[in-house]
Amino acid sequence: MAWHICALGDLHEDLPEWDGIVWQRDPSQACDAAVVYGDIDQGEWLAAGRSLSPLVPVGIVGRAPDFLRGDFASPTLAPPAIEEMLAAFTPIRERLGELPSIVGPGQRDFDKLAILGLAYSRGRAIEAERTPSAPETVTYPLLRGRPGLESEMPRTDLEGLANIDLLERRFFTRVLTCSACTSGRMCAFEACVECGSANLFEEPIIHHYRCGFQDGESRFMQGVDLVCPKCKHGLRHFGVDYGRPGTLVRCSACQQVMAEPQPAFHCLDCQATVRGEQAASVDWHSYVLTERGISAARIADVPRFDIAVMTRAFARTYPVKDFILLAQEQLLVSGRYQRPMAIGAVTIRNLPAMREKIGGGGASEIINLLVQIIVESLRETDFATVPKDDTLVVAMPETEKVAAELVLGRIRVAAAASLAFPVEIGVEVVEGDGAIALLGSLTA
Repeated sequence: MAWHICALGDLHEDLPEWDGIVWQRDPSQACDAAVVYGDIDQGEWLAAGRSLSPLVPVGIVGRAPDFLRGDFASPTLAPPAIEEMLAAFTPIRERLGELPSIVGPGQRDFDKLAILGLAYSRGRAIEAERTPSAPETVTYPLLRGRPGLESEMPRTDLEGLANIDLLERRFFTRVLTCSACTSGRMCAFEACVECGSANLFEEPIIHHYRCGFQDGESRFMQGVDLVCPKCKHGLRHFGVDYGRPGTLVRCSACQQVMAEPQPAFHCLDCQATVRGEQAASVDWHSYVLTERGISAARIADVPRFDIAVMTRAFARTYPVKDFILLAQEQLLVSGRYQRPMAIGAVTIRNLPAMREKIGGGGASEIINLLVQIIVESLRETDFATVPKDDTLVVAMPETEKVAAELVLGRIRVAAAASLAFPVEIGVEVVEGDGAIALLGSLTA
């Protein structure tokens, strides 16, 4: 299968002949890969990005500018480099072949689908890295410089995908940010607790034994002699007239004395000065595709019946792993004290057909109404999780199986009466060994 590779930047001329490669110069043509010269102008790159998919393999030839990252880099397009480039691109193209095409930036959830597709096709985590040139000081190399992506720092999209269990967070770092402009480029310094000045100096403490007065050494200095500012006696003999029990910090600007200065930060972007307690913190993560994320990438659809929707409506909704731990603990308690406990699964059996019939937006509206119905049926002691797009699992402590079936059965009745589109809802309730088996299936 031939490669149709679009050559941009300074690679417009003298492209090497290579069996199996069709070089193209117009990015609006269908391209399997975009080879971009390192000195390409950002305006030209942005213009090309309107025609290229963000998922295509990208090679960088020469020196890469800051706004670009690629799947392959080489100083030249010599024959060995071309072989290495195709070897790097081939597994990416094979994995892209398993995904449906993404139409373009106008498509619903385009950026989110592009992120999922990049992680899937590259077969690796979306790793964070420190980048001092970026105001946030953290970037994601896999996502930088991808054609068509609206943002080079799509942290909001990444967090949104993690909130609905399509990505799994892995803590990277915590960044203190400016309260004025949210920049993470903050220069730390020690400041006066009174006036905030950095003009501080440390000096030894003088303790005058005769009158008990103590202060910084500068208060006792008169020329080259030490004289107590309180009683005016001279201090001649260390250990007899006076001692040095420690040190203190004094501000040269306002003469404030402090045991310890306070931390402060100077923003390198907006020049604001922020006291330590005023600085906000942002946690940054790397992200790994979950099984739900892989499924979403393969069908090019970000789910709407998800843990984020349920969490907003029902506070006792947890990620699958947390739900399993809580449910297992409740099962141990119910078994020890012979108390009832049921676990129920509510399934939307016709979700794919519903999306095909009324579209993703219409299905989303129906599901949001269904979530409200579900929440009205749940009790304060129940807790839930959303392991799949079409499934809600509810743990119901202190509840017999028959009572749980009545509670969840109300969902089916209310949905039939309230929803404009017919939603086929399945309800299954288990207890005892059946509940243990259900949790085992969630773990698997």
